[in-house]
Amino acid sequence: MKYWITVIISCIIKLAFAGNNAVNIDSIKNDSIYKMDLLKLEYTFYSSQSDREKFDALISKVHLLLENKAYSKGMIEINRIELLDKKLLQQKQFYSIIEALLFQHTMYSSCLEIFDRDTVENYSLEKSFMKSLCLNRESQYESIKNEIRNAALLFNLDTTYVLNELLNYGVIGTQKKSVLYQIFLPGAGMINEGEFSEGFTSFLMNGLFAGAAIILAKQRFYSGAFSYGLMPFTKFYLGGIKHTRYLASKNEEKSTQTIMQKNAETLYKYYLR
Repeated sequence: MKYWITVIISCIIKLAFAGNNAVNIDSIKNDSIYKMDLLKLEYTFYSSQSDREKFDALISKVHLLLENKAYSKGMIEINRIELLDKKLLQQKQFYSIIEALLFQHTMYSSCLEIFDRDTVENYSLEKSFMKSLCLNRESQYESIKNEIRNAALLFNLDTTYVLNELLNYGVIGTQKKSVLYQIFLPGAGMINEGEFSEGFTSFLMNGLFAGAAIILAKQRFYSGAFSYGLMPFTKFYLGGIKHTRYLASKNEEKSTQTIMQKNAETLYKYYLR
């Protein structure tokens, strides 16, 4: 019986390692195919005589790089495409393709850079909408308003609704206030950030260890006062301040995300009217 248990366990281990090896082999194969495709496209670019063929090779390379999350390399290839003939870029609708591609990959700041360089394509409502959403992700309130006003002027749109509903990103930070509360009364800062159970625990533990340090010191157990009172108190006290700062930053981030979501919905309603 022991023999068969040993055989079964060894088979399971072998299968597990075989599965891992198969995954590694597949990833190596995929990586090799990806690199080979890049080399082929680069060769096509250098061997091509016309800008049209070079454009097709580079745009395919951009797609391949972004799909494999090589974003910085993808931006380098986009810059290389921009050096080609401007009339060709216009014919190929280069800026529209790249703007949509970067937006799809959530590269909002890079998308805004392309919008700023977009001088050969006609301005459209779709472009204005996409740019506004990119500005929204970058929390650029005044720039969104300016973009809406420009679109409204060109396309004769009413801006009253959207400008009234659009929210500013000026979230009032509570970090300094909460940290000060936490310094003077351990637990108060966490409670100020909405974490009542954590705040109460912090107050209880800090009080417990501070009390232990005082009692042991009065009884002249100085080493015990240091080891069982002062040291854990210092750890909980400083850790509480650090955690309060973290809670405040997370709450600010949540507030900003809520504003972003609300503004995105407002922009959708505005441009779909």
